[in-house]
Amino acid sequence: MSGGPFLGPAPRPAEFAAAWRQKLGDVLCQASNTDGRLSRPEAERILERSDEGFIVADNALSFFERTGQKTVRVEKLIRVLGAEVETEVAKVAGPNQRLSLIEARMLPKEIREDVLYLRGKGLPKRVQPTDFKAAVRSMVQQVLDEESAIKLSAPPWQVMGKKPIIENIPHPASNTRAIVYVADGQVYFSRAASTPTPLVGWYHGGPAPELPVS
Repeated sequence: MSGGPFLGPAPRPAEFAAAWRQKLGDVLCQASNTDGRLSRPEAERILERSDEGFIVADNALSFFERTGQKTVRVEKLIRVLGAEVETEVAKVAGPNQRLSLIEARMLPKEIREDVLYLRGKGLPKRVQPTDFKAAVRSMVQQVLDEESAIKLSAPPWQVMGKKPIIENIPHPASNTRAIVYVADGQVYFSRAASTPTPLVGWYHGGPAPELPVS
């Protein structure tokens, strides 16, 4: 990849979608395996890229979060994500269907960052997976201390088939431990104990933390 801008002032939604597929779709193709499919672990490794291609990782990871799929054909993923960019841009572009930079700031975060990059307005701060895990760990430790999480009557469907982001957060004060998941932008955890306690079960911890972006 090479630096932007890739688009002129106030482009139309379809122009954004075409630029997204061309510039950021290439990153997904490079990350996919030899059979043309992209898995969640491969999408996570996009975050490790040394160039600006890391910006597309959150789009791909969002797809896996909301669909629950393990893998996807990369051509389909590019088509689906490109269509989402076009739809979201069209929603905020106004009657003339040309997106200004002011309107761009009303887009969902993962698409807003892509659009600003394609307009040559720079990249968001790189967020490493270890930074995110540390923020989630701190959040869960706090809600455990405060007993502020909402206990659920059953395992949340959002985490079905997903691996925990943190496998063990001990909480000595209650003699329990938490197994933590992040799905659809929310934090859930299963609480376990070595002795019987009504605290055992599934909990909704709240929205996943957003790290500061400079």
